[in-house]
Amino acid sequence: MVNGFEIKKLMANIYNRLGISDYKFNKLSRKWNNQYIRVVNYHHVTDVHSFEKQLMYYNNYFQNINIDEFETFMITGKMKSLAKPGIMLTFDDGYMDNYSNGLSC
Repeated sequence: MVNGFEIKKLMANIYNRLGISDYKFNKLSRKWNNQYIRVVNYHHVTDVHSFEKQLMYYNNYFQNINIDEFETFMITGKMKSLAKPGIMLTFDDGYMDNYSNGLSC
């Protein structure tokens, strides 16, 4: 049986082989008028420095979306006009490092 992590690795490998990078994905987003939301799920936040770099990247290329805006988008397929694509960060499993390290950033 294939687990979720193996599927994510496979999809990342396919995107990489097709040449679909974050740069190209962000370029496509302009054609879609930034009308999409990327949901990023963290299981652990053990490397604070790496997590901070990721947050800076998200801040440069995405706009935070709250749960109400996400729900509206999922139901209607529409959201308010965004200057950047939407992003929502989620944290899984309730590990203490998600709280202590993630909150410190």
